[in-house]
Amino acid sequence: MNFNAQMLNWACGSLESLSGTKFGAKIRRQNSAPKSGQNQPKSAKFSQIQLVLLTHFKVVHVFEPPGKALVVREGGAGALLREAAAAGKEQMVEALLGAGASPFAADARLNTALHLAAAAGHVRICRMLRDKGADHEVFNAQGQDAFDLATTNKHGAVRRLFVPTVSDGEFTEEACAATARLRAAAAGDVAALAATAAWTAAAGEAEAGRITALMVASRAKQLAAVEALLETASGAASLDAQSAEGCTALYLAAEEGDARIVAALLARGASVALVDAGGSSALLQACEMGHAPCARLLVDGGADVEAADSGGVTALVWACSNGHIECARLLAVEKGANVEAASSSGATALIWACMKGHIECARLLAVEKGTDVEAAASGGRKALMLACDYGHTECARLLLGAGADVHKAHPSGLTAMAFAESAEMKQLLREAGARG
Repeated sequence: MNFNAQMLNWACGSLESLSGTKFGAKIRRQNSAPKSGQNQPKSAKFSQIQLVLLTHFKVVHVFEPPGKALVVREGGAGALLREAAAAGKEQMVEALLGAGASPFAADARLNTALHLAAAAGHVRICRMLRDKGADHEVFNAQGQDAFDLATTNKHGAVRRLFVPTVSDGEFTEEACAATARLRAAAAGDVAALAATAAWTAAAGEAEAGRITALMVASRAKQLAAVEALLETASGAASLDAQSAEGCTALYLAAEEGDARIVAALLARGASVALVDAGGSSALLQACEMGHAPCARLLVDGGADVEAADSGGVTALVWACSNGHIECARLLAVEKGANVEAASSSGATALIWACMKGHIECARLLAVEKGTDVEAAASGGRKALMLACDYGHTECARLLLGAGADVHKAHPSGLTAMAFAESAEMKQLLREAGARG
């Protein structure tokens, strides 16, 4: 082994020593607010010499799961694969992967082909890349994974390819094709629904826990079928029926973002208060997915803007976490939702917005609504610390302008400067009076 190889091997270290660290990319899924154990900036686990060597060799290792390494390659087959994935060129992606192009090759911002395909909403390409081992939980240099990019850009099909919703697990193709009536509902075949009208509520369609034709039609965005069903006895009886996981027709329509069906169901008196097994309502689903027109209909129909799911997450927290500014503005400005409400982990909507880099939501909360910029999640980290840790310079700048104290320390004694990595971020903090 030559000297360079020895130095690179030592710099990279074992899988265990790298796992959970931050070097150019985040490798941990951040579906919850920071835990109490996350006290040290992750780059602190590397010595300065190791960091210099890793930077020199331009290697960024991401072990999630172990054995898969992202390598920064600006040219070659990896660059072609990223370009094709971003442009939605399925045949080219398939050919490149077949020829051995690595799905782990990243650009200087640590974006892989999967990141770019997810951001653009190319479901089939995301599936191809995933089948070749690409991991949707690998973070780019801004702390965003493919799931985050799909969510922010409102590509629901891609998002749900990576992380299926409650309804995805229950309303499978097989389940929705179990009877002729359900197949007709899914296809929007009104004539076939009429032919199966003998399947009434008395025959059991609205029985607790059963998937009904109205649910299937609502989920499939089949407005004509929904309207036809609402005119029948069985359809009216199943208006507020809940599946085994607690999904209703209204919940499903809101999750899919079909405002026409949401309006039709509300006009018939569908309940806005019913929740699924995880405590999520139609309003929470609409705001999580970014369906502002549906959210408006639900709130105007009496949905509680302060209601939270079993994790204490409100509609506003969901909207800001996923960067859905229209939903956030509807809730916080028009409907007066509590901007200081926090999830069970202590993270407020502002903390989530800054951790994910959603500058418009952060501006709405910190500037327009005057949200407390010094609020801390249960682990003790504040919005400024998280913005610095995840490299969101504009969010950090916004927070400092809104009065965030650059000297405030984490319970461990670390300030925002300890979490900053880029030269730009450190300079911003120094200009605000930070030392270091």
